[in-house]
Amino acid sequence: MHLEKRRRVSSPVRAVVLTLVCCTFAAAPGLHADGKVFPPQASPAEVRIPDQTALICWSNGVERLVIETRFSGQGTNFAWVVPLPAVPFIERATTGLFVTLRHQLQPEIIHNVPAKWGFYLFSAALLWLVLTVKAGEPGLSIDTLAAVLAGVGLAAASSMGFVGVATFLVLWVGASQARRSRPIYLTLVVAIVMFFLAGMFLPALGTIGVTAAGPRGSDGVEVLAQQHVGIYDTATLKASDPQALPRWLDENGFALTPGSAPIIEAYARDGWVFIVAKAGRTTDTAGVSALHPLSFTFPAKEAVFPLRLTAVGNESVEVDLFVLGPERAAIRGFEAKECLPVGGPVPPGYLFWRNGRGFRPSHPLLRERELGASVVTRLGGVLDASAMEQDAILEWEPHQATQTRLYSTHGALTKGLNLGVPIVVCWMLVLLPWMRRGKRPLSAITRPAGIGALLGLVVVLVVFFSLPRISVRLERRWARMVMFNLRDLAVAVDKQRVGNAPPSLEEARTLLSGDLPDLWKGARHNAILGGEIREEDSPGNYTLRETERGLEMLGYDATGNPWVVGRWATNGFQIEPNDLP
Repeated sequence: MHLEKRRRVSSPVRAVVLTLVCCTFAAAPGLHADGKVFPPQASPAEVRIPDQTALICWSNGVERLVIETRFSGQGTNFAWVVPLPAVPFIERATTGLFVTLRHQLQPEIIHNVPAKWGFYLFSAALLWLVLTVKAGEPGLSIDTLAAVLAGVGLAAASSMGFVGVATFLVLWVGASQARRSRPIYLTLVVAIVMFFLAGMFLPALGTIGVTAAGPRGSDGVEVLAQQHVGIYDTATLKASDPQALPRWLDENGFALTPGSAPIIEAYARDGWVFIVAKAGRTTDTAGVSALHPLSFTFPAKEAVFPLRLTAVGNESVEVDLFVLGPERAAIRGFEAKECLPVGGPVPPGYLFWRNGRGFRPSHPLLRERELGASVVTRLGGVLDASAMEQDAILEWEPHQATQTRLYSTHGALTKGLNLGVPIVVCWMLVLLPWMRRGKRPLSAITRPAGIGALLGLVVVLVVFFSLPRISVRLERRWARMVMFNLRDLAVAVDKQRVGNAPPSLEEARTLLSGDLPDLWKGARHNAILGGEIREEDSPGNYTLRETERGLEMLGYDATGNPWVVGRWATNGFQIEPNDLP
């Protein structure tokens, strides 16, 4: 009679538990979506720099072309020849421009995938214990396994290890006690559910020097303009005699690559002009060098990207091309990696910007060059010599949003588990009635359970290896740490000065690049790009400028938007009040 009474009590208990388990499945996605816990941000572990990077802004018959070229070879002086269809206005572009563009238009990296599989595993393990643990029977090793799986599942779902450990201990002890006393097990279930609900609501409670002689004119070649732009000495040339320009280049000390003369002559016959930029580097090395970009603004009937001269002497060239224009840009041989609408500039302070917010030309150089463009397209490709036999003419297509999506190893594995674990859970739920109906022992389901586990593992592996993956770095620092690190750098410089006079521009640069004894270890970390903070107009870095009020430090957020960190004065470094989000 006593045992019969217990069995009658167990029926409503199981109904309550089944209802709570169903609620667990229904509420699972909401656990990650709600709350103010900021997960770690994933970014590419290594940013590859292509052989040539360019930006084209085109609107109303005017093209602005910014080019950054990497080159290699022995020597200290180099010449760079750029053919263009019209005489350009030449300006210096900063090294941070393309760093900012790459950061804003990087692929979407999926890392923080909600671990729904954890809730499935926890719910299935809990359900298994409810349906298999019987009063008056000896404990089984499978009880321990179910408790372990429940703990692992809840730890993964909540991203809190102590939750998993506590869940395992409570279930493990509770299961053994439940075989002696059902009311104790009912208390156990209520405790687990309360613990589960607490885990659901707790997150919501937290809230180079150049030495170049001036170019000399010769018959058939006209020097239209000469100017010094950044580290380059430039000359704009036009040839009335196509064969005269190669002679001019040879007479002025430019060694032509074999095969380049016919290409130069063809450009000259078409009426194009040539910009010759001569620069140098301080050391003679065979390594790769990248000097600051140059910007060319000129009238054009159609947007063009010169390629024919680039093909000479190069079996293949990797090109990364950003285009700001009225519609989606397309070039034969190039792949559209990213295509986003262009919005207005944003106020400074977006320290972790994601592509889903669109493209905002907030970098100072982009604000000047976007020309009212409505779409930005990132084109890329590795071009062989045959693909560069003709210059690239941009075509315009209707806007269609494109964004490359890559997974981190963690994200891909979680995605696979979210699909594989439910298969195993469903398989086990099918086995339970079969086992209970035939009154089979637990050992009888070992082989069928292994088949279900193997099937789930196959699904996990297929999903994992089919997803495009990339190595990532995780940034767990608070986003505003970028601002605080820049302030700490400036204050540490201020402590090194002698007397009351503020440091000069050169003194500040020297101190910032050297060892600062009063600086804490992590103050040089760039939480946006990774690596160390440096003097560059790019996300997470700084530049210095002299103003009427003194020497100022500018910081740059994730969109390249600058803000005033502060300025050096006679009474120390004055931090500029700001309200960055």
